[in-house]
Amino acid sequence: MISLPGFDGKYQVGFVDFETKHTDTLNHGTLFRVFYPTEKSKPKSYWLPKAWYAIGYGHFIKMPSIVSYLFFAPALSWVRTPAVHNAPVHPQLDEFPVVVFSHGLGGMRTTYSNLCGNLAAKGCIVVSIEHADGSGSYTFRNNYSKSIPYEHPDKTKVPAHETEDEYYLRWRKSHIQHRVAEVKATVDWLNSLQAGEIKQTDNVVHETFEWSQFKGKLNLKDLILMGHSFGAATALASLEKLKGVFRAAVVLDPWMHAVKEVAGPEIPYLNMQSEKFHWRENLQDIKNLHSRSKNAKFGFIRDTAHQDLSDFPLIYPSVIKRTGQSGDLDPKTAHLVYDTVITEYLSQFVKLAPQQTQQVDAHRVFGDEAMDYLFQNLKK
Repeated sequence: MISLPGFDGKYQVGFVDFETKHTDTLNHGTLFRVFYPTEKSKPKSYWLPKAWYAIGYGHFIKMPSIVSYLFFAPALSWVRTPAVHNAPVHPQLDEFPVVVFSHGLGGMRTTYSNLCGNLAAKGCIVVSIEHADGSGSYTFRNNYSKSIPYEHPDKTKVPAHETEDEYYLRWRKSHIQHRVAEVKATVDWLNSLQAGEIKQTDNVVHETFEWSQFKGKLNLKDLILMGHSFGAATALASLEKLKGVFRAAVVLDPWMHAVKEVAGPEIPYLNMQSEKFHWRENLQDIKNLHSRSKNAKFGFIRDTAHQDLSDFPLIYPSVIKRTGQSGDLDPKTAHLVYDTVITEYLSQFVKLAPQQTQQVDAHRVFGDEAMDYLFQNLKK
């Protein structure tokens, strides 16, 4: 049996899924997974909510459907996570820091379970949104009755008055706009959860869970926003649109294509990169953003690649390494280094339980040294 490693933190981790009811703004509800601290450690749960998500990953990388059925479904459907489904909330915690997380292109709500679970193991509630804008590998709405697969770019849809580049930029900006609306809907839900207004009957996916366990215990005055790649772009756009909502943010390998003109965030944020992802235009856009920002911290992790933040290098390390999707750093070490950096940064704003396994400073580089190094070592 293949399983994600244990989470790094003081607490065990539980999770529960929630889908809000249909709203006219989005034309659907918002679906997310909530990770939280618990005392319960068994039984382990399946990593994917449904086997269809495995097939969706195959569709995202343009695998023939038959290959997705024969390869991706059996390879991913049996993967386990140490998080416990519908476990009771830890009874000895009176206040929870809250993180809203946005996944990258081709991701979904469980793609970054280790990243989210590590924060939950330190006492956080992490709400991992599953976006329905067509940029996720696969998603569902209306209690799995409506499917939304990844939408590949389609040249036949380019209107005569636009170039392909203009069309694709406008198309991706529409995805960002949709995602920001889902972030706002998630924040609205958190406010209702804090007020004790969320009931089991409000959940469209019919999970058995007592939501009153969170009433009055969420630290929403120091709300954190985090995202990876297109999710990091979502976070940057959300900070511009939803002013005064978040206390701090973490953006990881932001893909700047649709947000290169976004205003510099007014709140403190960590802008952390993998070493082997960026190209000149994207890195220059990040540098320009950095110059517009009031309180930004910039850095990168040595010997890492873009997918090292996802769960895939932890699940199938050899396969992901051979396909060039992970860096030279051991996947478990890479996750621990990212966790160290994120934990240290967020501890300035919220109370977190200490990390159990700290990594040495040699893997991380910050400031002008980091920016200069990345420019000097750009992919050719």
